Amino acid sequence: MSETQAEGRNWSNVDLLHKAAASVIAGTHKNSAVAAKAYGVSGRTVRARVVGTHTQASKAHEKQQALPPVLEETLIEYLGTDADKACGLDKDELRIEASRLAGRTVGVNWVDRFRKRHSDKIDFSRPHLLDIKRGKALNPAAVKKHFDLLEQLMSEHDFPPENIYNMDEKGIQLGGGRGKRPRKVIKFVRTKSVRRISTAENMELVTVVECIAADGGALRPTMILKGRRRQASWFAWNPDNIE
Repeated sequence: MSETQAEGRNWSNVDLLHKAAASVIAGTHKNSAVAAKAYGVSGRTVRARVVGTHTQASKAHEKQQALPPVLEETLIEYLGTDADKACGLDKDELRIEASRLAGRTVGVNWVDRFRKRHSDKIDFSRPHLLDIKRGKALNPAAVKKHFDLLEQLMSEHDFPPENIYNMDEKGIQLGGGRGKRPRKVIKFVRTKSVRRISTAENMELVTVVECIAADGGALRPTMILKGRRRQASWFAWNPDNIE
């Protein structure tokens, strides 16, 4: 084994091919055969890289793909739109959509190859289920309108930090459980989590509410339970003397 081959053990085959071709172009090795032997790679591939006829593996089988690259990019945009609407596709649904675009049924392994080709953009992740009423209200236009109005109010009234509160809630689903976990759906790499609208009938929640001011102050946490009637005794305990 040559010194160059021993050194190359820490490099991938693609890196070694690139270095071998570069050594021929730079004149370090007199031809592709010598460089290929020195780096322990294919002489034919090194020669192709030197003369500029080598085709990258990611592009070598484009004509054999069920969907051409331009349609795959269109599909990715479609997946992004669905994910933003909390309607991400699982593997079976993605295969159906790809088959519709291809005009024929794609193979059972197509989804895994598609994910591998676009691993810098998409992956599969188990979603947090979202009630359908909340899902319909969760859209870019509504979110933008909210923050535009907030910015307008902040500019007009110059609220002090102690009067600016953030309220958040955590719902504990009574009908949930690990046995009813949803299937994994398409998730974009740029997002931390993914949601999907649930079709489950039992979505009753016990809700825990927190409320914290911009200056660090906080109200006591509150739990909200389902009830048919409002009872005055629920509000009798008022340690903060809230009016």
